[in-house]
This record gives sequence, C-alpha cells and structure tokens, in this order.
Amino acid sequence: MTAATYRPGHDAPREPWQKLRAAERCEACGHRGWCMHTGDKVWCMRNPEGAYATTTDSAGATVYLHYRTGQAPPAPVHTLRREERPDWERPDPLACRVVYTMLAEHSAPEPPPAAAEADRRRFGAHVAAVGRVADAGYLRDEAAFLRALREAGRVRDARNAGLLAGGSTPALAPAIRGRKLYFWRRGGQVFDVRGRAYQAGAAVKVLSLAGSREDRGCADVWYHHDLLADAPGGHIRIAGGHEKADALNAADLPAVGTNEGQASDAMLAALTAAGVCTATLHLDGEEPKPRPDGTLPPHSEGQRLGLALAARLEEAGIAVRVAEPERPAGVAKLDADSILRDHGPEGLRTVDRAAVPLAVYRRRVGAEAEAAP
Repeated sequence: MTAATYRPGHDAPREPWQKLRAAERCEACGHRGWCMHTGDKVWCMRNPEGAYATTTDSAGATVYLHYRTGQAPPAPVHTLRREERPDWERPDPLACRVVYTMLAEHSAPEPPPAAAEADRRRFGAHVAAVGRVADAGYLRDEAAFLRALREAGRVRDARNAGLLAGGSTPALAPAIRGRKLYFWRRGGQVFDVRGRAYQAGAAVKVLSLAGSREDRGCADVWYHHDLLADAPGGHIRIAGGHEKADALNAADLPAVGTNEGQASDAMLAALTAAGVCTATLHLDGEEPKPRPDGTLPPHSEGQRLGLALAARLEEAGIAVRVAEPERPAGVAKLDADSILRDHGPEGLRTVDRAAVPLAVYRRRVGAEAEAAP
C-alpha cells in the first residue's frame, strides 16, 4: 500500500481504527488528538521509537505502528512531521516529475563509505550485482542541487513536491537528506522518491515524501515500474521493499517493489493495464511477533500483509502465487536480500520455483476462513 491507500480496516488490521477521544492520550507519544488505536495496536503520528512498522497516511504523513502495552501514556514527545506551512501548495504532478528527475540527475550510484558498508552487510558478495539493477543513488552535492533548483526557478515546486522542508531558507526534507534514494520511474521519468537510512540505529528506516501520492501524480507507480511491460508471459514478482525487489532482479526474476508490502488500488490497476496475469508474492519467512499480552498472532506481519494484498490481486483478476522461504531451526528471519547474500541467485530461484497457488498457501498457513466472503 502507499501513502494514499493505507485504509484502516481494509488493508491492515480487521478491527477498525478508532480516533482518540478528546480526553485520551496516545500510548506511544503521549499527545492528544491525531493518533488512533485498536484493541491491541496504536496508529501514532509522532513517535518512531519502538514502532514495529512504519507507513504513511492518506495525506502522505509518516505513521508509526505500535503494539499497545496497557501502560500509562508517556510525557508528550516531539518528533519531525510535516509543517502546515503557508508557502505549501497542492503540487503540480508535472512539476513533481521535473524536480524528482533533477534530483536523480544530481545523484550518483556510488555510495559513501557508511552506505557501502551497509550494502555489503545486506548483500554480501552480490552487492555489485544488486547495484547494477537498483534504481538508487546518493545526492552528490546538496548545495549544488539547491542552486540548480534556484537557477531553474523550481524552489517552490520542490517544496510542494516534498523535497524541501519549510522555512525561509531552502533545505532538504528529512526523507532525502543523508539517505539512500530510491527512484520510482515510469517511462524514464521519476514519479516518486523514497529515502532509506543507512546509518546504524536510525529510528525510521524508510521515509516517504510529504504529500499524498494522488496529489503528486504517482499513485499508480511501482518501484521498477517499467518492468511490468516486459514481464515474461505476463508474470511479475512483487516484493515488499526496495532491497527485496533489487535482490530478485539481480537473480533474473523480474520484480517490482512496494513500500513495506503496501499497494494502492491504482497500482493494482496498473498491473492489469500492463497485461500482468500472474503475480508471485515474495514474503519474508519469519516468526509472528508476540502481542503485548504475550500471546502469538496466527500469522507473522509479513504473512498478514501478504494475504491482504494477495486477496486484492485475486479480486483484480490476477492469478496469485506465494513464495515464502522455509526457515531452518534457529533462524529468526529469511528474506530475499538475506537469501541472495547467503545462497546466491540460485537460492532465490529455488524459493521462487517453490511458490504455490494462493489457495494452497491459505490452507498451509490456516487462513482459509479469511478468504471466505
């Protein structure tokens, strides 16, 4: 799902999110207002510390998902969120593509040392192969990019597009400052940008630009979108994240990426428009995380998100296969990038060949009841 389509009660938890009442404070950040909760989860607009997942809301603001603990709310904490600034306007989608493409042109694929080390840890000996297929880069010179925006008369456009923070002096937004930038292109133009932290201990791994994807004209775009048109036999792999999609592509398995397993209705429509008739979802192999009361949910977070996306793909008329690696005893998690690192491209191809139809997967994980109308 994307910034525009994370719909409480539809794509995520089945229990609907409830807004905090006037006297209630958020269990994660301590503030009144803005945040929501269910019986066991918190939808927090402010505090990334301790969140089990990160997403974006319909306005493009970052949201932090926490498990409820039953403890008293903390003293209010303050974190970065988009300013409702007076110089912000509804973005022009064409102008967004111009400034995003300018950002890509001012970026280089060669990583700084800390980023190179992070990629080596993630992909091991296959880091160069991933680098050849990734649509990613690092801003070479912040001052030069800001100067180029001024000279082109694009500062206001860049603000509206979410590249610049508020204030009288132009400055890069947190989503792109000091991060690995992933470019979501279609037809060679950059339609969206997301930034991944490569520094150890970062509170939020992936940040989206401010503003809804509908307003920015990119609600239907996937990471590696142009691969859809050339998917062999109309078969595409879908991965929940940039690195996982890059790992699959490095193994010659044509794949597009989502933001943490989230895809909008417009993105699904783009699949059918491109002639995609079969999609293989590559899920992480992981244990379910305990709830605050110590009990285990029936499915892991990756399974829950994958099953929800699979159901929507099926409703769109796309045949769904699910690939989930089997975890050896003692292994906490397996995903596409760790499989590539430890077992090479053939390891990923083995997982892909073992994918099963959605109906079989539902029976395997005990999710038949969720598929019933």
